[in-house]
Formats: sequence, structure tokens, C-alpha cells
Amino acid sequence: MYTSKIVGHSSYLPENILTNDDFSKFLDTSDEWIYSRTGIKQRHVSKVNTSVLCTNAANILLEKFNIDPLILDAIIVATSTPDYTIPSVSALVQGNIKASNAMAIDINSACSGFVFALSTADKYIKCGNYKNILVIGGEVTSKQLDYTDRTTSVLFGDGAGAILLQRTDDNTGIISEKLETHGDKHDFIVSGFTGVNNTLNKEDGYPYLSMKGRDVFNFVTRVVMKNIISTLENVNLTIDDIDFVVPHQANIRIIEVLARKLKCDPSKVFTNIDKVANTSAGSLPIILDEMFNNDSLTLGSKQNILLTAFGGGMSCGSLVITL
Repeated sequence: MYTSKIVGHSSYLPENILTNDDFSKFLDTSDEWIYSRTGIKQRHVSKVNTSVLCTNAANILLEKFNIDPLILDAIIVATSTPDYTIPSVSALVQGNIKASNAMAIDINSACSGFVFALSTADKYIKCGNYKNILVIGGEVTSKQLDYTDRTTSVLFGDGAGAILLQRTDDNTGIISEKLETHGDKHDFIVSGFTGVNNTLNKEDGYPYLSMKGRDVFNFVTRVVMKNIISTLENVNLTIDDIDFVVPHQANIRIIEVLARKLKCDPSKVFTNIDKVANTSAGSLPIILDEMFNNDSLTLGSKQNILLTAFGGGMSCGSLVITL
């Protein structure tokens, strides 16, 4: 039976940085107020659209690992901030990097998107028809933010990361997963409502992101915790069998609660939220690239890592991956 393994990684962050002190110049807030509640010190803010960030991440990976784009069979982009409704971000990336043999699709599960996309790529590979799949998570969430709203605008940053999955027959790849959607809680996080506005009907839209913070926190500490435990139990693992827990970088307080409830050694939980904030679907591939680059993770090492994320929908998902 075919499995998939990670053979490449990259990330790209925009040059422009917005610090907490920058926010204090136009909002009733401060560095201390933001950092104490979120763990965030700064975030990158893009002047270009999502496809550009994703293309940059893809090109960095292709060059770094000497990959010919023509070997790619598929490109899957996780994003909730596309350039257009049509065409997809993945189609734009495919054209930009000249990966003419690759089919391309987008997945929108908000901040859970990269977990869903990685799982999807893994299934394509396991069916036997795909050998090399580029999975990208990228967002320009800044274009959906109301910068007069301190409850949301300080939380998010822009960026993209990429992972290359390759078909193998060794004992690596995703060994357990659990993906969930709780549509009855869809109003916990909402962004980009488009009204039906045409010659027959007039309905206003609302572009900005809004969030019910307390409901989201309760969802994570209850639903996501169960999701993680179930993912481990599926393969008879405990948190002690995991080398690193790689959580979605939404809020340092949420990450601390999850680690405490899991009774996880804090040294196993990697975070970079202080530098990049919540980059939504870009969160996990960006932090994975950082972990590979600083030698916390090594390709082919047989390390077990737990990826876990939650996002709008409401959605959540966890993967146990053997490198």
C-alpha cells in the first residue's frame, strides 16, 4: 500500500511588519494589552494578494529542493482569502510556476484548511494515481480585517507555507487523523459575506471578519481536545509517543490550555505566534518550515508529530505524521 512522506518545505512572509506599538497609534490598545492576552508581538501584512504569497512559497520550495515543477501531479491550496472567486488560487499558482502537468484545487476550511488539504493530498497519493503533490497554506487575512476593531485586527497576519508530499512505500506519512465540521456553530467566526445583489434583489454584503471569542475558546478547549485525544487513541498512542505537538497559532493562551489538558511537556509544543500572529491556513506550514530549518524536525527521521488546528465553519482536525 502506498503512503506519503514529506520531502520538501518552505514558507514566505511579506516584508511589511506591523507591531503592537504600531496599533497603539490608531487604536485604544498597547503592546502589553495585546501580548498579555494573545502572545503576539508583531505580524506581517501583505501589499499583494494571496496567489503571490503562495507562488513565492512554491518557488522557494522548488528551488531549495531542486524540484522540477513538471513532476507535480497536483497542487492543493488551503485558503479562505482567495484573489478571486474564480479562478482558484491553486490555478494561479499552477500557471505561475509552470506546473503544467498538475491539476489544481483550493480548499477552504479557514484556519483548519492546511490540515484538511494535507489529508486530501495523502488520499490522492494513496489511491495510486499521484506521486508528487504540492500542498500550500496561504492567506492575506489583512484584506478582511476592520482595523478599527481591536478584538480581531490585532490577531491576524499574512503569509504562506508549502509542503511537498511524495509517494512512498515505507512506514511514514499520516498514520492517524480525525477531521470534523460543526456547521451548527458556523456563526462563531464569519468573514466576507456576499449579499445577493443583482437586478432582481438588493442585499448588502459585509466584508470584515467577526468572531465570538468566548465561544471559540470554549469550542477549542472542549471539542478540539476530544479531537486530539481521539486521533491519538486511533493508533494506540499517547502524548508521550509524540515528539512535537504543532498547534495552529491562534492564541498563546489557547495553546497553553491545550498543552496543560494534554499533560504535555511544554518543550514539545512549538510556537511562533509572537512573530507572525495567526496566519490562518498558513499557520501550520509556516511553523513546520521553521522547525525543519532550525533542526527541531528532520526529514526521514521517523519522528512522530501531531498537527492540530481549528477554524471557521466551525472546523477542526488533527493528524499524526511520521516523518
